[in-house]
Amino acid sequence: MKTSTVLRRNARAGITVIEVIFAIGIVTIGLLGVIALLPLAARQIQKGLTTDRAAMIGVSAVDQFDMAGLRRQTLWAQWRRLNGASAVFEYLPFVPIDASGAPNGDWRFASVCIDPRFMSVHQADLPVGAPQLIATPRGDVFPYYPHVYPNGAGGTPTLPFPTPRMSRVHLFDRGKLESAAAQFAPAPSPPRIGLQNKLMSQAHIAHWFQIDDDLSFLVPDDETLPPTPHMVFNMGPDNGWGVQGVDDDLNGLVDDLGEMGWAGSDDIPTRRQYKGEFSWMATLTPKLERTNRTRDEFILSIIVLRGRDPLMEMSVSSEDNPGNERVVNVSNLYSNGIGGGDVRLEAVDPTRPARDLQLRNGDWIMLQGFSNIRINAASAPCPVFRWYRVTAADTDPVLVNSNMPYNANNPVWARDVSLEGPDWTRPEWQGNNPASPPAAITQATIVTGVVAVYEKTIRLESTSLWSN
Repeated sequence: MKTSTVLRRNARAGITVIEVIFAIGIVTIGLLGVIALLPLAARQIQKGLTTDRAAMIGVSAVDQFDMAGLRRQTLWAQWRRLNGASAVFEYLPFVPIDASGAPNGDWRFASVCIDPRFMSVHQADLPVGAPQLIATPRGDVFPYYPHVYPNGAGGTPTLPFPTPRMSRVHLFDRGKLESAAAQFAPAPSPPRIGLQNKLMSQAHIAHWFQIDDDLSFLVPDDETLPPTPHMVFNMGPDNGWGVQGVDDDLNGLVDDLGEMGWAGSDDIPTRRQYKGEFSWMATLTPKLERTNRTRDEFILSIIVLRGRDPLMEMSVSSEDNPGNERVVNVSNLYSNGIGGGDVRLEAVDPTRPARDLQLRNGDWIMLQGFSNIRINAASAPCPVFRWYRVTAADTDPVLVNSNMPYNANNPVWARDVSLEGPDWTRPEWQGNNPASPPAAITQATIVTGVVAVYEKTIRLESTSLWSN
């Protein structure tokens, strides 16, 4: 009896193999959960960094807009006819145009996109023709998306309804214009002679419209070594790249561009290289009031882009890739446009792919339509353009029967999204005909790469603040 008691007291508590397996499984599941959160956390951190940078860029760009003197319309270079009857198109000082492309002469109703980076790339292929009669992308308006759609029999291009667009302009160099004005005095200022040579240079455009604070670094393969700044060099006294007479990078060529800045060379560092991921452009649109209270205030929208296509291709969407600028119809305003609200976007005709509707939470789109405010009874209605942030979107586009009358219930790709921004269907936009709101012909422009939009109410130098 005593022996049994002693044995029980000396026995050691233990765990079974099954318990060990269960414990390992629980720990593994927990670790897998943590690991699964890491990519999401990285994306959220990157999103936060992008938002923070975009905020600084937006505020800075508003100041740069004024420092560059862009409230002065004489600096806006518009691609248009030399005169009403001329077949010659060239860059001329900006004049307001209406929806038909005809000059209307009233600055209070002029909308414009200031985008010299795009215009400088497309100087050689700008269109010559009336804005409302072009079935291919055209670079002198924003968005460049075609104005007519192949929805007729056999894909015949037709014009279902007027499509609101704003003029896209280049910029003249202020210093070059001032010297030209003195040279050609007493010609009109700025003169029309030689204006093609007065455009802002590529270097000048990059200085104002491309952000250069995202510095580039060279990361060595040896992880024990720190990254080094990526520099831009000029050739040294030997007039060659790298170490003179030596194939530094062993590519079979001596003193070629690939050897720029090679260790031991006499290449001269000039500045630090930047990635140039961020850039901006601007839109200006009238701040509309009731017909008898039209004011000369404008809404300046600074559009901050990340990773914009450096070639600025006027691409249209395919089955595989979305175009850089896409236009879709707004077929339903579920919330009557209050605060943007829930809307249905649908492709402009059955031939357009689902890629036209590619967007995600946090993207920005521009709604566009016509108000019932007119300069006079014979003029075209004043267009309206406003930017909105996408706060939610259906997972994927779906095929639905179109709500647009010209599509005759044909199946088109559609997507429901939620927007955040100003009221769209506003009573002060309706003029004397509230039965026909701009929502009846509302469209939306989706621009690839927009990460933020910052707005400010301003006056131009031709308006009352400056002239009275």
